[in-house]
Amino acid sequence: MAEPTPAPALASTADTTPYVSVSWVAVGASTAANLFAGLLLAFGFAAFREKKPLLLSELIMILPVIAIILAFAARKLIQNSEGTRTGILFGVDLVKSAWWTALLSGLGYATYLFAIDYSIRRDAAQQGEQWVGFVMKDDVNRAFLRTLDPGRRGSISPDNTAQLQAEFGPAYLGFEQTDLILLAKRNPGACVFSAGVVKDWLYQPGQTKCAFTGTVKCPEGSFPIEFELRGTDGGAKADAAKSEQVGRQWAVSFQPGQKYFLQDKVIRTPYGWKIAELEVSADRFVRMPGGFFDLASSGASSRAFLYQAQIKADPDVKLLEKALVASHARVWSFDLPLAFTMTPDYQPYMQNWFIRLRDGSEPSPELKELFLKTWTENGLLLPGRRIKENEKADTASFLTVTETAIEVRVPCEVPLFGSGTAARGRLVLVCTEPDVLAELKSLRASAKPDEGTASPPDTTGKRSFRWRVVRVESDMKEVKVQPGPGGPGGPGGPGGPRG
Repeated sequence: MAEPTPAPALASTADTTPYVSVSWVAVGASTAANLFAGLLLAFGFAAFREKKPLLLSELIMILPVIAIILAFAARKLIQNSEGTRTGILFGVDLVKSAWWTALLSGLGYATYLFAIDYSIRRDAAQQGEQWVGFVMKDDVNRAFLRTLDPGRRGSISPDNTAQLQAEFGPAYLGFEQTDLILLAKRNPGACVFSAGVVKDWLYQPGQTKCAFTGTVKCPEGSFPIEFELRGTDGGAKADAAKSEQVGRQWAVSFQPGQKYFLQDKVIRTPYGWKIAELEVSADRFVRMPGGFFDLASSGASSRAFLYQAQIKADPDVKLLEKALVASHARVWSFDLPLAFTMTPDYQPYMQNWFIRLRDGSEPSPELKELFLKTWTENGLLLPGRRIKENEKADTASFLTVTETAIEVRVPCEVPLFGSGTAARGRLVLVCTEPDVLAELKSLRASAKPDEGTASPPDTTGKRSFRWRVVRVESDMKEVKVQPGPGGPGGPGGPGGPRG
């Protein structure tokens, strides 16, 4: 008997694998990880095209941290769900992919940031040390050029002082008188610089700014310094071609009147405090009311008296007494004191010996004659009286110590004869007291920079020093004056070298 044919049956429509919902924690982990990786790719491509570093907000690093935390939490939730949760979506393990994407991209970007940080700090430290090295070697021109934007350096030779003075005028003059430059000049070959750290770097579009620290030690004491460095991405083409450097080009911050010393951390040796005391004493000698500058701008009779009282090496005491008696007797007219003080050696000395060029050499007969007329008619002025920009740029005195004298050069203006303009100059004072020189020599020999003090000794300021004005150093070159409401030398715009 034949077997009966089985009836046809439909296949089951039920899934062989039961439905399991995807963990939203895993989805969140994957979203955070992929968002971070996508942002890195997008901003990285833009940074590559613009040839700038990829520096995103620090807040973006929250994304990989969140992704790793969520991935870890999702793994635990799935393991504890007894099969009711899964981390796989469309065949992709969200937990594993989120974990590794966040970990690798986060570590990669952190490594990149560390490399950028290291590069910036290394370059800034090298440039900062090199700049201080120029200062310590008294290479003012190269040090000044490093304060300019890279694009302005290419056409200027660091050996052409005249060009720097002509083109940058007050800025160059002010840079020469910064505290760090003057310290190095007073202690040639005796300054030692210890580099500190690069701190507080900040990237702005096209430029990186940071602060560089260090300490300069010399017989005068220990002087902590800090200054800003600016790194320009790509540099200037002219400067890069000249220096054969590519990449970030650095400049040192400088503003008129800038101080590089951290004044509250400076400690001076007894030698350093004595140097500071001498500078203050010389400055007060010429600037105080009734001092040199007051008398030099008060009239021909006062200037003739100055020659006898403060300039002449062997003043005639009796003649000075007569002049002072005349002054106290209120008969100080133009003729009477001039008769007392206008000796035959006065004008020849002022013309032939009192004026010297900035380098100390003898000027031409024409400049000597111009100075005598200028001195006789106008005298000398404090900085800023005619050249308005000098009020801030040309203010610092400069002290040097030789075997036979202490010399202090005080800024002044030479109001040129027959005009409302002036030339820049230095009034040179000397102190030749043997005991002062011997004391300075002893203090310098025993100076220990690490054992200085932040406050001066009790004896500072209690001694009077004998100063004599020996000469004026000036190139006698006219500096243009922009007249203001008060006329020449009044509140007008700043002048500049005659071009």
